[in-house]
Amino acid sequence: MNLPGSRNTTYGASSDVLSADLNAIQDCIIGGKYGNQTLVIPAAEFASIDAPGNPITFNFPVWQDVGAVRCGLRIPVGTQIVSVEWFHDRGGAGTLTYSLNHYDMVAGLSVGLDTYTQNAGTGLTSSGVRAVGYTMPAAMQLNVTAAHTNVANKLYGVQFVLTRL
Repeated sequence: MNLPGSRNTTYGASSDVLSADLNAIQDCIIGGKYGNQTLVIPAAEFASIDAPGNPITFNFPVWQDVGAVRCGLRIPVGTQIVSVEWFHDRGGAGTLTYSLNHYDMVAGLSVGLDTYTQNAGTGLTSSGVRAVGYTMPAAMQLNVTAAHTNVANKLYGVQFVLTRL
């Protein structure tokens, strides 16, 4: 592996610096490149997308209610979403449905990139790391949506691994 995920060369105190390493450093700076970084979206960042009059319940650090919430993501163009992981508690009832979606602002189309459904179990758990491999293009919006069918359902948040190589 090379920059930006790891160093190209390990130098000693009297080593000559390689021009290839200097060029790689410049390319990383110019391109805004970086290795894997984690982005955590807590439940408090989500907003209700249900009809007016259907309030949602936030009890920090979780969203617990029946209905649906959504959060927009600000991901720079050229950044790759490596993976997504949802943190939740089904509370022993109902169905949890979580999705990562993009909206093409030119074509006016919404497309799901990843959907995760949980309809068994209880206790704080995660979806596990789910590979996405999506590189953010221009003129696109990203959002995450959570839908619950039982008042016992809880969303703690969602975690992304991002990279820009």
